[in-house]
Amino acid sequence: MKDKEYTEGIAVRGRFMSWLDNYWYHYKWPTIIGAFFLAVVIICTVQSCTKDDYDLTVVYAGREALTSTERENIRAAIAASAPEDMGKKGELSVGFNAYNILSKEQITELRAQTGADGRPVHVDNSFHTAEYDTYSDYINTGDCAILLLEPWEFEALVSAERLMPLTEVLGYTPEGAISNCGIKLGDTKLYAEYDVMKALPEDTVICIMKPLVWGRTKNEKNYAMDKKLFEAMITPKAEQTEGEGA
Repeated sequence: MKDKEYTEGIAVRGRFMSWLDNYWYHYKWPTIIGAFFLAVVIICTVQSCTKDDYDLTVVYAGREALTSTERENIRAAIAASAPEDMGKKGELSVGFNAYNILSKEQITELRAQTGADGRPVHVDNSFHTAEYDTYSDYINTGDCAILLLEPWEFEALVSAERLMPLTEVLGYTPEGAISNCGIKLGDTKLYAEYDVMKALPEDTVICIMKPLVWGRTKNEKNYAMDKKLFEAMITPKAEQTEGEGA
């Protein structure tokens, strides 16, 4: 007696695979391109739904690893320093991003130090490299303009001609200007008036990037807002003293 042959499942699978092969042969690239754009739409939709809606964002990149409380306090201080006519209904919504970056020299200096246990200080080089890459990627999106930077990173951006000269922002070069592109945070009214700003080193440099041809700063109105806050942030301590004596 011959064994019974089951051919129904084989026939169905054969028809399906034949249809799939035929479809892929004729519609391979339209399918790939369609899937790519669908993925882009999904990612952009998720990001737009989760992104905070700020009028502008200020960026800090430096040696201090700020806590979430310090970040919020600094953000609030920067917003409070803005002119009253900025933002919707006189209230400016400011975002604040902070990145813990170190130069090679700073890493070497830290590793030469010893902790309480007598062992060399551990420095996670991969972490700081990732932080720098994330910071660099972000400032290249055109979403921000005002930067608070380590002196070495500030000079790197000056050399790359990424920063706006103060003469083009203010119409003059203020006293104490660094490379005509920045002001030391410790020399400002902002640093003197708000103790929370002292969570940042006083040699931190405040500067403003040139607008990019994409992103938020390509819009003249947005960039004008950045410049207005920037001017308020770099108001020198001397002007505060003069105002109090008036």
